[in-house]
Amino acid sequence: GNYAGVRIAKDDSSPDGDGYYVRNEDGESSSKYAVTSAGAYTILSSSSNEGVTIMCDWAASTNNGARFLVMIGATWYGSAQFGTGDSEHGAILNANQVESWVKDQSVNTRTDKWYKVLTSSLGGYEWRDDKQFETTAAVGGGGLPPGDITQLGFAWLTIGSLDRGAFDNFRIVLSSPSPTNQALSCYTVGSRGVGADHPCVFPFTNSG
Repeated sequence: GNYAGVRIAKDDSSPDGDGYYVRNEDGESSSKYAVTSAGAYTILSSSSNEGVTIMCDWAASTNNGARFLVMIGATWYGSAQFGTGDSEHGAILNANQVESWVKDQSVNTRTDKWYKVLTSSLGGYEWRDDKQFETTAAVGGGGLPPGDITQLGFAWLTIGSLDRGAFDNFRIVLSSPSPTNQALSCYTVGSRGVGADHPCVFPFTNSG
């Protein structure tokens, strides 16, 4: 088959204006995701506790939904699912054209609820089958468990081989940047991290 997970695409409509964004490939119906490589960029536990906003512009061809992802220790957590309304996921016309984007979708590490990932893989069909995420938030009042965030990314729920998703302009904003995390406080994460041809601040080297 021609399935290749997640890759770089080119489209003049990219929200940050560079003409590149991340999208998933056609050809397989399992869920798709893109995450940073382990340890490449760390958000300290102290910063996460103060509140870090993770943001991106994104789109999907369906209202199946999407989530932000973070790893603490050896455990992945997903944000609450979003984009399930008919007017809440942008529009993708075909494999090479995003018609409209949802701008500035965001989640906060201190105030929003996060859900533990129950599976060893971020891909597969468990999300479709309601077996991938805990239904009870990891922290009842919102926020993440203590610990450094060592990986982060984005996932789309796809259940058909032609379900398409895209994101661009992935970025994080710290409430109180420390010297260790200063680089994370202001840089935009473009779509160029999947694949070695396009350097960017956050390389999304692991995808499925």
